[in-house]
Amino acid sequence: MAKKKEAQTTGKTRAKRTAKVHKEAERLRVSRDILALTACVLAAVLIALSVRTFGFSLMAVRSDAMQGTLQRGDIVLISRAAQPEAGNIVLAAARNGNVLRRVAGEPGDMVSAAHGEVFRNGMELYEPYAQGEMSWQIAGQRLEDNVYLLLPDNRAYEGALVQRGGIAGVVRAVIWPPSRAGFF
Repeated sequence: MAKKKEAQTTGKTRAKRTAKVHKEAERLRVSRDILALTACVLAAVLIALSVRTFGFSLMAVRSDAMQGTLQRGDIVLISRAAQPEAGNIVLAAARNGNVLRRVAGEPGDMVSAAHGEVFRNGMELYEPYAQGEMSWQIAGQRLEDNVYLLLPDNRAYEGALVQRGGIAGVVRAVIWPPSRAGFF
């Protein structure tokens, strides 16, 4: 009988130890999960700060002016340090906020546009991305120093002549959604 009682006591002690070990293991799992979550949040903050520090910013596309190349809802990466060149998509200041447009002419270029055709220095631009009907014209003119001709890919929207100071950066990539992600 004493052996039976001793076996029961040993079994209860083992069960208590096992429960204690399981509780300790669960506490360690929760601690690891919290540590992993903290590391992820910290990594995201560091990435965001380094992107900003190195002259990049993110912007959501909010209009159809660049339709065909950029879609409403795309998130683009903008380099604030890059110099705009013909063909680049840039972020420019406008009366009603920032807009995305393509550089069609650089300072010193002779530009004109009519009947859906855009000319730069006497040559028609090859623009497979251009869509929509162009309802505006640009009489042949030479762009002044520091002035760029910016046109939308969706020609139903209007273009503009913008000084270099009005260009906030050059679009370098679509980063969201993943199905449209890519570099320019």
